[in-house]
Amino acid sequence: MNRKQIIMDLRLSGKLKGVKPAYVYIRPNMGKIYNKGQSDFIMSMKNDKLYFQKLTFFFHKLKPEEDIEFNLHRFKEYSHITKRICNVLYLYDKEGKYLEIYYNKGIPDTIPTEDNILRMVKEFKNLGIKERRFDDEEGSDTTTEESNQEVRESKEEK
Repeated sequence: MNRKQIIMDLRLSGKLKGVKPAYVYIRPNMGKIYNKGQSDFIMSMKNDKLYFQKLTFFFHKLKPEEDIEFNLHRFKEYSHITKRICNVLYLYDKEGKYLEIYYNKGIPDTIPTEDNILRMVKEFKNLGIKERRFDDEEGSDTTTEESNQEVRESKEEK
């Protein structure tokens, strides 16, 4: 599966609902915003909306009857967590619910997704969606990419 090619084919066909497309997957979580089974989506945004166009499992074709969308004004905070194989983008709404968006990283066909998600995060900031931080001392949320890098560097030193 070439994620970059799937996005390019959808772009050329004109079937994308928004701009900055990213190949992501969502699984059901405790955040109670998405409770269906794990699925692959093409996430994009346009006019203050976040679109998730569902892909079929085997052939990665669009399945429009299962698309979802969210008004970005629903969300008040986000956090971007770096993990070993994938990154996770969390979007928190005003009621304390959250959406957990996973995407792979570090290989050539994930570069457009990584880049477009970073561009979306900049747009989130412009819309007033603040970064949630994970502060270890107070137990409240305040993690950034810089603090993730510091943790990785300290582990490498050991």
